[in-house]
Amino acid sequence: MHQEFHAAVVAANVQRLEDRIVRDGWADTTIVLNDGSIVYLSIRAGGITPYEYRARIDMTKFPVEPYWVGFIDPDLPPERWPLASDTDPRYWPWSPMAGLHGSFILSFQGPYRTFWCRDCTVPFFTYHGDRRWEPAAWPLDRVVAHLRDAIAVAVPPSRWRPVQQGGLVQAAANAGLILPADAGLGAK
Repeated sequence: MHQEFHAAVVAANVQRLEDRIVRDGWADTTIVLNDGSIVYLSIRAGGITPYEYRARIDMTKFPVEPYWVGFIDPDLPPERWPLASDTDPRYWPWSPMAGLHGSFILSFQGPYRTFWCRDCTVPFFTYHGDRRWEPAAWPLDRVVAHLRDAIAVAVPPSRWRPVQQGGLVQAAANAGLILPADAGLGAK
């Protein structure tokens, strides 16, 4: 019964997101894959150098626990998405001042090093223990609306300047990742 209930909750949230994408004309947002409790989105950031994010939203424990929101390499083939790291900072938006630029944290000293600090995500409640998770306030379409807004004010990897390369390399080293020499320069 629990699995059937959870599947129905997830399906209703995905349907509501699909409806909102159409209703609100989110031409920059596409549900690329709905893999049960995990939804993969393409969110395209405009500007001088456009960038396509591949967001992975995990609703495995929703509504009991918040969402897990991460970003994976947008160039990976779909069959590799389930095993891809969604905390690799190379594929995340960068917030020069987190509270003003989308609240994307790429290098933090704690159990979660790369995360979106928003009150609909697991890491938010880890670092803000005084706050209470309110699932009714965060249907999937609202999460995606806030994620789109956060991406719009953040800096995409294609616009990172060499000055940010040091921070990216340090964040990767903290996570045990080895980056190529052009890391953080937007080169592919």
